[in-house]
Amino acid sequence: MQASPASVRHKTEALIREGFLNPEPDSAVRVGEPLAVMDPNGTQHSWFVPLEVGGKLAGFAQLLTSLVPMRVSSFQRRPLDYEHCPDVADWTDIHRIATRAASMARQGEQLLERRGCCSWRERPCMRRAAAAAFFDSAFIESGNSMR
Repeated sequence: MQASPASVRHKTEALIREGFLNPEPDSAVRVGEPLAVMDPNGTQHSWFVPLEVGGKLAGFAQLLTSLVPMRVSSFQRRPLDYEHCPDVADWTDIHRIATRAASMARQGEQLLERRGCCSWRERPCMRRAAAAAFFDSAFIESGNSMR
C-alpha cells in the first residue's frame, strides 16, 4: 500500500519531534507538501519532503515509499540561519526549475516534459547543476504542468 502525502507529512513531523533529523529541532521549521520522486520508468521511488521556514528551504527529508527515512539535508550554514537557504520554489516549482534548466542548456541539450514533470536530457554520463532538484536520476512529480 502506497503512503499518502498526509502520512508522509505526519511521519516527517514525528521524525522532527523525535530529534531524528536534528538533535535540537527549530520550532520555526514546517514540513512542506511532500512530492513524489519518480524513477525514469514512472514508478515512485521515494518522497521529497521540503523543510520550510517562511519561503526558504531550510532543508529536506527523503523517505522511501515505505516511509523509512532515506536521507536528510540542511541548507543552513549555522543553526537558525536561513538567510542563505534557497527559496522553496527553487526546488519545488516545476516552472521555475524548468526555466532555470532551459536557460543553462548547452547545444544539443533539451528539457523534456513527461506526465507533468520534466527530465533533463543530456549527452550520456553528464549531469547539470540546473537539474539538482532531480537528484539520483529521479523525477519530482508535482502534479503541475509546464503548459
